[in-house]
Amino acid sequence: MIFDCHCHFFSKNDLTQDYRTASRLVKRIHDIPLTENREGPDKVLRFMDHMLNYQAEHLFLKMRETYGEEYVAVPLMMDGTYVTTRAGEDYEKTSALNRIGEQIRSPLNTLRNKPSEPNLAHGKKDLFAHNFTTQMNELKRLKRVYPQNIYPFLGIDPRRDNHDLKGILMELIQERVGPGKTFAGIKLYTALGYSPTHPFLMGEGKVKPGLYGWCQKKGIPITVHFAPTGFAHINDSVKIEGDVYFPEAGEIVPGEELYEGGIMTFEKRFWRNSFNEMVEERQLLLNHPLLWRKVLEAYPRLKINFAHMGGYQQAPLYLEGDPRGFWTKAALGFLQDYSRVRVDLSNFHSSGPGPDLLEGVKGQIYDKLSRSCKKRVLYGSDFYMLYLVEKELNTYFSRFCRCFGNSMNLLARENPQSFLNL
Repeated sequence: MIFDCHCHFFSKNDLTQDYRTASRLVKRIHDIPLTENREGPDKVLRFMDHMLNYQAEHLFLKMRETYGEEYVAVPLMMDGTYVTTRAGEDYEKTSALNRIGEQIRSPLNTLRNKPSEPNLAHGKKDLFAHNFTTQMNELKRLKRVYPQNIYPFLGIDPRRDNHDLKGILMELIQERVGPGKTFAGIKLYTALGYSPTHPFLMGEGKVKPGLYGWCQKKGIPITVHFAPTGFAHINDSVKIEGDVYFPEAGEIVPGEELYEGGIMTFEKRFWRNSFNEMVEERQLLLNHPLLWRKVLEAYPRLKINFAHMGGYQQAPLYLEGDPRGFWTKAALGFLQDYSRVRVDLSNFHSSGPGPDLLEGVKGQIYDKLSRSCKKRVLYGSDFYMLYLVEKELNTYFSRFCRCFGNSMNLLARENPQSFLNL
């Protein structure tokens, strides 16, 4: 039985109806003749096609075409509710991007089905309105239909505890996460606008234990995005509780001390800089390895997976001895220093002509790990985000099987069961 420890079932239901109508535009773009190499645009269109047109179950079944009937998916939620909220606004008001949504409002909104669970949307109009609740409901339904094949992780944003859930986020987590419950673990994505040392996560002494303390005590697994690429908070400022990375000093400091009122203003802006530049800045400030080192020092028995092991762009730098590959170096350091840390090799796609990156990872990293560390390396695809870089899941999986051979029994069978408490 194959375990894919890092995948996503984001669906069109995660977007408001206004933005779902963008699927019509995507279909039109397909018909536009492009004179340049189409591979890049085609990947984006393929990704958008899945995001705007498919339900979560369809994505689960599409993965089954590659892995077979008995595969296990570990879909990771992403709580995108506050991704466009700017620091100077109240969380109950709309952000700049949300107001754009208000302008293109459609009568279809009045026909939109409301979620059966509490309305957790923070504004009148939001790109990800009901995103948190919708994902929970979809994964809950899939878990009922395929109880032995889906072990989802609940994506949470600690800011929700102070706003939408008014102090009961921990109760929701305890109710829904753990053995025999809908969710097998927790997913964190700090670059969406919060610190890994946020008080809700770290705890506030014995008076108010944090999420990490609860997870460590219960053995609940956590997966965190750990790479300088990916996605990030879109607006140009965000209010921070907890520590941030301070590049000028090369160390982490409390955000409230570094920024007046704890309001961090980014240099890279959504409309002014490239998307990659914007993401890289936010990942560096809010997701830096030093921040996670502090978490591990406080909770050394935390069962935590540093997803992507620094990322497919970092690994080649690390292999070449380039100091810019410090994310991969840090992930491997965590793996060696803390007995419950994991790393996954999700989205390690083919990077074009030349030696396959996986061959270097297998021969120069994996094969040199201790026996204990090898038992804590996980296989993942990052499906369907994979469509942005790889044509098909079966191509991706075949490369892993070819490069890792018999070691796939550990990566994709034995190791995941230990991580998931199965």
